[in-house]
Amino acid sequence: MIQIEVYGKPFPWTAPKFSKGKVYDPKCKEKEELRWQIKGQYRGEPIAGPIHLDITFYRAIPVSTSRVRRLQMLNGRIVPMARPDTSNLFKAYEDCLKGIVIHDDNQSVDISARQRYSDKPGALIRILP
Repeated sequence: MIQIEVYGKPFPWTAPKFSKGKVYDPKCKEKEELRWQIKGQYRGEPIAGPIHLDITFYRAIPVSTSRVRRLQMLNGRIVPMARPDTSNLFKAYEDCLKGIVIHDDNQSVDISARQRYSDKPGALIRILP
Protein backbone atom coordinates (compact mmCIF):
# COMPACT_ATOMS: atom_id res chain seq x y z
CA MET A 1 0.00 0.00 0.00
CA ILE A 2 1.21 3.48 -0.90
CA GLN A 3 0.13 6.25 1.45
CA ILE A 4 0.57 9.94 0.65
CA GLU A 5 -0.43 12.84 2.92
CA VAL A 6 -0.88 16.22 1.28
CA TYR A 7 -1.56 19.51 3.01
CA GLY A 8 -3.60 22.51 1.99
CA LYS A 9 -7.23 23.27 1.32
CA PRO A 10 -8.70 20.54 -0.94
CA PHE A 11 -9.69 21.88 -4.35
CA PRO A 12 -12.19 20.56 -6.91
CA TRP A 13 -11.69 19.62 -10.54
CA THR A 14 -12.66 22.37 -12.95
CA ALA A 15 -13.07 22.33 -16.70
CA PRO A 16 -10.53 24.22 -18.80
CA LYS A 17 -11.54 27.79 -19.61
CA PHE A 18 -11.40 29.48 -23.01
CA SER A 19 -10.44 33.12 -23.42
CA LYS A 20 -9.38 35.01 -26.55
CA GLY A 21 -8.80 31.78 -28.45
CA LYS A 22 -6.58 30.29 -25.73
CA VAL A 23 -7.20 27.50 -23.23
CA TYR A 24 -6.11 27.77 -19.61
CA ASP A 25 -6.58 25.81 -16.41
CA PRO A 26 -7.92 27.94 -13.53
CA LYS A 27 -6.57 25.47 -10.93
CA CYS A 28 -3.05 25.29 -12.42
CA LYS A 29 -1.27 26.63 -9.30
CA GLU A 30 -3.10 24.29 -6.94
CA LYS A 31 -2.41 21.27 -9.17
CA GLU A 32 1.30 22.07 -9.41
CA GLU A 33 1.57 22.43 -5.62
CA LEU A 34 -0.20 19.10 -5.15
CA ARG A 35 2.05 17.39 -7.71
CA TRP A 36 5.14 18.68 -5.88
CA GLN A 37 3.86 17.27 -2.58
CA ILE A 38 3.14 13.90 -4.24
CA LYS A 39 6.57 13.80 -5.92
CA GLY A 40 8.20 14.59 -2.58
CA GLN A 41 6.66 11.48 -1.01
CA TYR A 42 6.66 9.00 -3.90
CA ARG A 43 9.95 8.26 -5.61
CA GLY A 44 9.13 5.02 -7.44
CA GLU A 45 8.02 4.28 -10.96
CA PRO A 46 4.35 4.74 -11.88
CA ILE A 47 2.28 1.67 -11.02
CA ALA A 48 1.06 -0.46 -13.91
CA GLY A 49 -2.17 -2.41 -13.65
CA PRO A 50 -5.42 -1.98 -11.77
CA ILE A 51 -5.49 -0.14 -8.46
CA HIS A 52 -7.83 0.66 -5.59
CA LEU A 53 -7.72 4.39 -4.89
CA ASP A 54 -8.96 5.63 -1.51
CA ILE A 55 -8.89 9.33 -0.63
CA THR A 56 -9.98 11.07 2.57
CA PHE A 57 -10.34 14.84 2.23
CA TYR A 58 -9.92 16.91 5.36
CA ARG A 59 -11.75 20.24 5.27
CA ALA A 60 -11.11 23.13 7.64
CA ILE A 61 -13.58 23.70 10.44
CA PRO A 62 -15.33 27.08 10.03
CA VAL A 63 -14.02 29.73 12.43
CA SER A 64 -17.45 30.61 13.81
CA THR A 65 -18.19 27.03 14.92
CA SER A 66 -19.17 26.50 18.56
CA ARG A 67 -17.04 24.31 20.81
CA VAL A 68 -19.68 21.54 20.92
CA ARG A 69 -20.13 21.45 17.14
CA ARG A 70 -16.35 21.59 16.68
CA LEU A 71 -15.93 18.43 18.78
CA GLN A 72 -18.71 16.73 16.81
CA MET A 73 -16.94 17.69 13.57
CA LEU A 74 -13.59 16.35 14.78
CA ASN A 75 -15.24 13.08 15.92
CA GLY A 76 -16.90 12.60 12.53
CA ARG A 77 -20.46 13.03 13.81
CA ILE A 78 -20.88 16.09 11.56
CA VAL A 79 -19.41 15.76 8.07
CA PRO A 80 -18.98 18.36 5.29
CA MET A 81 -21.93 18.49 2.92
CA ALA A 82 -21.24 21.83 1.25
CA ARG A 83 -19.52 22.47 -2.04
CA PRO A 84 -17.20 21.27 -3.46
CA ASP A 85 -18.66 17.80 -3.65
CA THR A 86 -16.57 14.70 -3.04
CA SER A 87 -16.60 13.49 -6.65
CA ASN A 88 -15.09 16.74 -7.97
CA LEU A 89 -12.41 16.71 -5.28
CA PHE A 90 -11.61 13.09 -6.13
CA LYS A 91 -11.27 13.78 -9.86
CA ALA A 92 -8.81 16.65 -9.31
CA TYR A 93 -6.58 14.58 -7.04
CA GLU A 94 -6.76 11.52 -9.28
CA ASP A 95 -5.62 13.68 -12.22
CA CYS A 96 -2.63 14.92 -10.19
CA LEU A 97 -1.50 11.34 -9.53
CA LYS A 98 -1.18 10.64 -13.27
CA GLY A 99 2.38 10.27 -14.45
CA ILE A 100 3.76 10.22 -10.90
CA VAL A 101 2.16 7.31 -9.03
CA ILE A 102 -0.06 5.83 -11.75
CA HIS A 103 0.14 5.85 -15.55
CA ASP A 104 -3.46 6.86 -16.17
CA ASP A 105 -6.67 7.38 -14.22
CA ASN A 106 -8.33 4.47 -16.07
CA GLN A 107 -6.33 2.17 -13.77
CA SER A 108 -8.66 3.04 -10.87
CA VAL A 109 -10.97 0.04 -10.83
CA ASP A 110 -12.06 0.46 -7.20
CA ILE A 111 -12.47 3.93 -5.76
CA SER A 112 -13.60 5.32 -2.45
CA ALA A 113 -13.62 8.87 -1.13
CA ARG A 114 -14.91 10.73 1.88
CA GLN A 115 -14.83 14.20 3.41
CA ARG A 116 -14.18 14.95 7.06
CA TYR A 117 -13.41 18.01 9.15
CA SER A 118 -9.97 18.57 10.63
CA ASP A 119 -7.75 21.23 12.15
CA LYS A 120 -5.26 20.48 9.35
CA PRO A 121 -6.86 20.70 5.88
CA GLY A 122 -5.47 18.30 3.29
CA ALA A 123 -5.94 14.79 2.01
CA LEU A 124 -4.82 11.26 2.76
CA ILE A 125 -4.33 9.24 -0.43
CA ARG A 126 -4.04 5.46 -0.29
CA ILE A 127 -3.21 3.39 -3.35
CA LEU A 128 -3.53 -0.38 -3.23
CA PRO A 129 -2.05 -2.19 -6.27
